[in-house]
Amino acid sequence: MPLFSLTYLLTVPAGASGETSIYTVEAARVLKNLKLTACFPPGQKFNLKVRVRVGLKQVLPSRGFLCGDGHTVAVESSESASSGERVIVEYRNDDATNPQSCLILVQGELE
Repeated sequence: MPLFSLTYLLTVPAGASGETSIYTVEAARVLKNLKLTACFPPGQKFNLKVRVRVGLKQVLPSRGFLCGDGHTVAVESSESASSGERVIVEYRNDDATNPQSCLILVQGELE
């Protein structure tokens, strides 16, 4: 089974929240055994919150958001994304003054 990996640099303006689609599963393929790694630079004071959905279902983490301050956080899921489904990053920047960024790595098995 081929391995899949995708990196995405997320930058969120001060006080902003929303979502962005970072991948759509190719026709006749399934993305399985998803793993999310989020790298938060030092100085963020846990202000940037991120999570990953497949379609409408939150998969990484299974509840809540990931956040950090100089931390790298990794979570895994046995969930899969079918052909045509979108992998979506939801985000919220609780800092009303400064933009915040994190590097997101999504990995899995593509069959």
